[in-house]
Amino acid sequence: MRLEQLLEYGPYITVLSSLLINRRHLRHTLALIGAVWAFIALNSSSPLILSSLWNAPLSVFWIGMISIHSLLLLYSGWLRIMPLPEHHRIIYHRFFKKFSRPNFKKLMEISTIENKAHGAPLTKQGEPMNFVMCMLDGSAGVIIDGHKIASLHNGDFIGEISFLSGNRSLASR
Repeated sequence: MRLEQLLEYGPYITVLSSLLINRRHLRHTLALIGAVWAFIALNSSSPLILSSLWNAPLSVFWIGMISIHSLLLLYSGWLRIMPLPEHHRIIYHRFFKKFSRPNFKKLMEISTIENKAHGAPLTKQGEPMNFVMCMLDGSAGVIIDGHKIASLHNGDFIGEISFLSGNRSLASR
């Protein structure tokens, strides 16, 4: 591949290869580099006059790519540095370390933390489950047809199978 071809197709290869990266921050960084590279290469032959840039469809496309990925980078950076509240930090370090911080924050935004009295039922066998629980502290017995078959402890999930499948709860807890 000649240098001219690399300079011509490099930005497109860079942007497309960013789709193969799982880490959001790196993906947007690579896409932003490709977009800036393409924009500079596209407009390097003519002076940067704003009116001529908006008339060229490719320039408008690359300006859009630069803007979108800049905003996404700022957002993902903000999610990384925003501190967790103390009770969320404890939960994160005890049970959800393998989650990325942004994903954990999203989980906490849609979650509620409830305290249940000792012996209070968490689910009832045969009832629909429209939520998932994570046992943060304490323990619970898994009861099917009146027989205790297992125990749940800190970090165990409750109701995830019924929630995901749409079936009714198989056990009481």
